[in-house]
Amino acid sequence: MLNRLDLLLGDDVLAECLGSNRVLDFRQWLTGGYLVAIHLPDDLGREAKDILADFLLSKIELAMLGRPESQQRPCFVIADEPHQYPSAAERWKRMVVESRKWRVGLLWLFHDWRQLPRDLADIIKSAGVNYHLYPSSKHTYKSLLEEVEPITLEEAMAPPRYHAINVIRSGGAVVPPFVPDARAPHDADQTRDRHGLNLC
Repeated sequence: MLNRLDLLLGDDVLAECLGSNRVLDFRQWLTGGYLVAIHLPDDLGREAKDILADFLLSKIELAMLGRPESQQRPCFVIADEPHQYPSAAERWKRMVVESRKWRVGLLWLFHDWRQLPRDLADIIKSAGVNYHLYPSSKHTYKSLLEEVEPITLEEAMAPPRYHAINVIRSGGAVVPPFVPDARAPHDADQTRDRHGLNLC
């Protein structure tokens, strides 16, 4: 117990965050139509970042489970590079199975299927999620060949630039995998007005 307290309170950033009197009302945010962005910079250190991310996700999970049915407005939780906070893996395993009935969608953004713990990856696959597969590793595509059929491994490994393979579940059925005709991103230099403001 003392070792854990020393880990939490011995880090200046963690001590300040966890000792703050400010209230993070995630239930209000999940229900009220807010856009909440939480940035955990790398200079926090790997351990502090992991602990804070898991703490924040615990608040989100409790808020999700605590919303009465009348307040279950659809909302999304987007996690960028979730492998950077491995302590949250057990929480993700629960949430990916339960979140849908609480009207909470989970989106993970990462580069390679191997970045997730194997059991978490298996649970995600069994939960019947949607996939948007941008260029990735051969291992990732091989792991998802059943999901992207009839697209072959060779086709998956050579998508047109800016394109993604999409596997969507809608209305209780799976839409056949498709690759939409994607537009190239705007060139930032061509989307500035005469005052230098970015118009994108």
